[in-house]
Amino acid sequence: MLGVDAAGGDGRTASIELVDTGGEEPDLVITTHAPNSTVFFNQASVSNVAAAMDSVSEGQAAFAMQQQQDGDLFDTLADARVGDTRSALSQATADILSRLESRGIDLPPLGVSQWSTLAQTSPTGAVIGAEGSILFLSGSTGDALVTGQSSHGKTDAFVAAVHPRTAKPTWITQLGTGEFDTATSVALDASRGRVFISGVVGNKAALPGHTSRGNSDIFAACLDAATGEVLWTQQLGTSEYDRADAIAVLPSTGDVVVTGSVRGSLPNHSISGISDVAVARLSGNNGSVMWTQQFGTNGFDSGLALAVPPSPGKDDRFYLAAAVEGPLEPNLPYGGGTDIAILCMDSSDGEALWIQQLGSSGADTPYGLTLDPSGVVLYVAAETTGSLGSDGYPGTRDAVVAKLNAVTGAVSWVQQYGSTSSDKAVAVLVDGNDASRLYAAMQTTNFRSTTPDNYKTTVVRLDASNGDMTQTRVIGSGSDSPTTATWAAGNTIIVVGSTRTPFFGWPTPGGVPTSGVPSANFASNPYLAAFFAT
Repeated sequence: MLGVDAAGGDGRTASIELVDTGGEEPDLVITTHAPNSTVFFNQASVSNVAAAMDSVSEGQAAFAMQQQQDGDLFDTLADARVGDTRSALSQATADILSRLESRGIDLPPLGVSQWSTLAQTSPTGAVIGAEGSILFLSGSTGDALVTGQSSHGKTDAFVAAVHPRTAKPTWITQLGTGEFDTATSVALDASRGRVFISGVVGNKAALPGHTSRGNSDIFAACLDAATGEVLWTQQLGTSEYDRADAIAVLPSTGDVVVTGSVRGSLPNHSISGISDVAVARLSGNNGSVMWTQQFGTNGFDSGLALAVPPSPGKDDRFYLAAAVEGPLEPNLPYGGGTDIAILCMDSSDGEALWIQQLGSSGADTPYGLTLDPSGVVLYVAAETTGSLGSDGYPGTRDAVVAKLNAVTGAVSWVQQYGSTSSDKAVAVLVDGNDASRLYAAMQTTNFRSTTPDNYKTTVVRLDASNGDMTQTRVIGSGSDSPTTATWAAGNTIIVVGSTRTPFFGWPTPGGVPTSGVPSANFASNPYLAAFFAT
């Protein structure tokens, strides 16, 4: 037997073992022993005991192919309360992964959830609750997600509180008009028990209690995090096409910052080009507009991502990533296509404290923005069709991650990752236990080979000092579109996205009955994937 054992302070134990079952092949078994019960989490046959970890075949290396119906089982493995059990499992999993990765074998994630419904449903944002027990999702749907309720229009915005492993909903709330509406981002104020979404109200429509400003408007909403009750909504914009793409909470006050784009002029502002970056601060208590900012070049510009210092008292500034078609200031470099602009902004009035611009001759677009726990290092997840990082790739589109000094805006490094086809980075996470390690969620194609392939969900571990890849996990099965990633309890990462195929060979289920709320039906394409950050 080859394995590792650990004991948790709550009476649970866990082990990863090679077990000789008397057959032709032993089993690689991850086992948890709760008081008065034993659960075999999953297993994979291997072909040789002596060199088992180095000889697992790709088809046999499936740690999580069997769906676990009991969410507590995942908590046993991943919840930080398990303590030593989690640490041992994480270490053993890391050893197994490194051995298999050296042979080019990818393992499925720790757990996957995938759902069905009658019409298209797309998740756009995710944020984990303070205790790691609830995941808040935002997105759009063309159907009623809760049985017995009706949709508001052609597509609705939704926000849902779900279990981060099983996706079992605690509550689901849909908002909308009679037109095309979507929620593009979600943020949580855990200390005040509030969850916020931002998005788009389409086709000259208006939310209840509001008036349409133009062809499409920016909207934001505040909900009770425990119940999903809508506490307030806000709708703002110009006479043209406007949208919000990101929202973030200022922890000191509970106010929120929203960014996106406008094609007209906000009150007391003038349009600079075809579309401008728009930023607004709203009261967390009632949604009233505290200030707005509008700026841009003579082309298409849009605010796409936000980051706020995690500690109250340090959020006198926030950070914004935008796609711009020119230099935001005369002294800034401009690559010639669409550039990535990163701004540090004063929370009190939205004035820029510093601006950094990164660009190639192609199209460069940011998708994610993250601060490390210290609040002094900033990371950007993006894509490029040119040569932006230290290494260029011969693909049509590459993933990009950049590291900046959050105080000065100085660029520490820019790295480019890709294949011979199309790849992009959608989120960067900093390891809370080890700031020297980063994790980037990506959409990739033939990331480690030249064989043509469909889009897959991929997570890579990066060295924070230089951006070098130290581990690659291709965890999708094809036609995947990851949108974001977030931390969960127990050093676990949750990736959220959409897929057109069964995820990692899982059959696409029909309607999934739920308990605790009316029966809910998510779309066949949304998925969550959870795995240890090793």
